[in-house]
Amino acid sequence: MLKCLIASPHLMSPTSLVGGPLPTHSRVGREQQRYGIDGERLVAGCIPVRVSSSSSSSHNISILLITSRGGKGYVFPKGGWESDESCPEAAARETVEEAGVRGKLEDAPVGRYEFYSGKAERVHSAHKGRCIAHMFAMHVEEELSSWPESPARKRIWCSVPEAIQKCRHEWMKDAIRTWIKSIDREDLLCQPASDARM
Repeated sequence: MLKCLIASPHLMSPTSLVGGPLPTHSRVGREQQRYGIDGERLVAGCIPVRVSSSSSSSHNISILLITSRGGKGYVFPKGGWESDESCPEAAARETVEEAGVRGKLEDAPVGRYEFYSGKAERVHSAHKGRCIAHMFAMHVEEELSSWPESPARKRIWCSVPEAIQKCRHEWMKDAIRTWIKSIDREDLLCQPASDARM
């Protein structure tokens, strides 16, 4: 079952096609940031996916990646899970803010992934940069031409093997593999990496 989620209304403008009003800017600051029991920063994000209706296509699943803010490779949209939202709401909000796409989340999360933020201010914090990412698969229904972080990020649709190859972080590659196995499409992991932009 899929859920359609929207971001918090105070960050929105009045018009949209899917999932409520369009965001006008990204949330900033750590005032509402959630932390885990051991002090780790809790984040939420999505693997944005598009499934082709063409049964003749061997590459019928595409995955959206975005450039990191520093331009050091491709990543998934993710960010802080805040105290005024559920984990799926945070994942959907971060995805529209960073990648400019909206859609329906699968009910079951892909998984939880531990990573360490390399940002200096986090490395010197009490949690030493440790983060736990709660990742969801989002079936994209709307691709915005302009979104809060569009000036700082580029996005690219990839085949499954290409997304695994391009992902900057190993934990993100693991998240793709976990999701692909959950939908019983391990065959996609064996295909050659080729561009899947549609």
